[in-house]
Amino acid sequence: MFYVLRFTLYVSRFPSIIYTVDIRIMRIMKAHLIVNPKAGQRDGRQRVLEAVKYLTDRGWTLVVRETKGPTDATTYARQAVAEGADVVLVVGGDGTVNGAANALAESEVALGVLPMGTGNVLAAELGLIPTPTPLHRPDPLAAARRLCEGEQRWIDLGRAVATAGDGAEVTRYFVLWAGVGFDAAVTQLVETRLRQRKRFLGPWSFLVAGLDAARRNTGIWATIRFNERVLEERVILVGVSNAQLYAGSVRIAPHARLDDGWLDAYIFEGQGPLSLARHVLRVLAGNSRHLPDIETHDIRHMSVETVKPVPVHVDAEPIGTTPISFEVVPRALKLLVPTDVPANLFVQSPVTGEQ
Repeated sequence: MFYVLRFTLYVSRFPSIIYTVDIRIMRIMKAHLIVNPKAGQRDGRQRVLEAVKYLTDRGWTLVVRETKGPTDATTYARQAVAEGADVVLVVGGDGTVNGAANALAESEVALGVLPMGTGNVLAAELGLIPTPTPLHRPDPLAAARRLCEGEQRWIDLGRAVATAGDGAEVTRYFVLWAGVGFDAAVTQLVETRLRQRKRFLGPWSFLVAGLDAARRNTGIWATIRFNERVLEERVILVGVSNAQLYAGSVRIAPHARLDDGWLDAYIFEGQGPLSLARHVLRVLAGNSRHLPDIETHDIRHMSVETVKPVPVHVDAEPIGTTPISFEVVPRALKLLVPTDVPANLFVQSPVTGEQ
């Protein structure tokens, strides 16, 4: 991370001549490193130590914490805010990132990602790793090298208000996407029945769960409200995206921007395994827009009610059931990104003074 000092020089005798000089000064960063030791398929402790050494050799001060439970990432990130950290680096997958983001939302502390999990979609979105595949091995050291000289950008977050088992409201932010229906059922299977095998199976756990969920998929009757419209449809999936990528390799929302003040919603209509298979093939082929049984909309708010409660998720983490509402929270999270981050993810400029 660098400060950029910009000097503007004027020539008094030639007022139309202006010189601009930028001087980059390395900034000493105070960071908290949150490590999920169970993330990924292999023991990545050595790679984490290499990343830590790389950052400390360049003047970063690090407080390293390992998670032991599902809420620790949120707790440790909240402590980082209270202790005046500049940035929280997360070593883990998208679930661990989501936990930290929920504590950093609407604060001045930036979030950085050192990928190491089963799903590394945010890291792929930012260009820190290639598109995730079951054979891909994340490299937190490579990500640390690029983020060390990175820049900060404000991005939007989605906020979901779902229903807990006791009927109480559950509020969670999401960085990437949220879903109702089929993908939420898959996520629930991965985090319950397949949880003990998740580390061994890696991304294949989602395929195993998807095949299981597809056998029992009959669609759901839903009432969907958005943009002063009301739809009553039998749907397979209702998704809301802040990012372009979905489930690692599918660019389901190619026009989404992380900082444009909007969410992209997609509604897959139908019922049964045949409808599901047709939708899956279309999505994989990049042909999920402008079809009569797939609706896409730019939204700032949406609510989904179903006849019976169905699972919902944010960033591939189950949070409860329907009814659920979604809304965009503009410029809610400061994100640490590499300087060569894909330009089509943003409409705003980087945070000034810190690059």
